[in-house]
Amino acid sequence: MTATNKPECSKRVFRPGAFRSSPCSFAGKVERDGKWYCKRHDPEVVAAKRAAKEAEWAAERAAQRALSERKQIVAAAKADALAYVKELAAQGDARAAAILEPLDAEADR
Repeated sequence: MTATNKPECSKRVFRPGAFRSSPCSFAGKVERDGKWYCKRHDPEVVAAKRAAKEAEWAAERAAQRALSERKQIVAAAKADALAYVKELAAQGDARAAAILEPLDAEADR
């Protein structure tokens, strides 16, 4: 308890440039498991913020994974299309040969 009869936050914090922890300077607002916590260090608030952040990260990872899978599908389709055009050019198709000319010139650079 402080001099004004308000409970102190029971969390210890590290301040910039400090080599050891010190008590949080905020007054305790919530009692959890017999300890007082300020609004910043309330374990339920901390857990809720962490869960929200982890859900956000999981959504970002899922979006990145989906994008990567789509890129792999497009790359496979491009490879299949190029193989088909090369096959048509080998059979004497003039349009397929015209498609391959710029690609061959670019590969020679």
